[in-house]
Amino acid sequence: TENFNASTMPAGWTTLNTGTGITERWNVSNTNRAGGSAYEMRCTYQNVNPATTRLITPAINTVGVSQVTLTFRHFLDAYGSGATLRVQTSNNKSTWTNTTWSVATGSTNIGPATVTVNITTNLNSSTTYIAFVVDGNLYQIDYWYVDNVSITAGSSASIPTVTTSAISNITSSSAT
Repeated sequence: TENFNASTMPAGWTTLNTGTGITERWNVSNTNRAGGSAYEMRCTYQNVNPATTRLITPAINTVGVSQVTLTFRHFLDAYGSGATLRVQTSNNKSTWTNTTWSVATGSTNIGPATVTVNITTNLNSSTTYIAFVVDGNLYQIDYWYVDNVSITAGSSASIPTVTTSAISNITSSSAT
């Protein structure tokens, strides 16, 4: 769980910005636009198209886990169409997979709202990353606020077990 309760980026969280001329888009904001308490993460617009900006969780060990549930609060201060808000996963921070949640921007604000996403991609790994993503024309958002991030193991998660029995019927070429 991360509620962004300080004025600096939490330990382990990173950003990744791609696009010609793009600069850092994410910062900690002393606001509560997403509906949580101040502080929260804020992504700001930039006149760059196409571009992608990601706010990335620390590495999460999901070995033995086949589903996690991501819950977060967000608010989009909208400008126009041409960008998409997404949640993506990765095991290496270079190859990203879209989850089932995405929202195309328009001229209407979105939220504040709570979003729940069941994630089944890039799991069963010692390094699973989850990213909050804006891609497309970054000039089409004013700000996107994210807060109260929670990741829990889904109901189908299971930890493998190994059961062994005593060795018997030992011969020179086999055993039971």
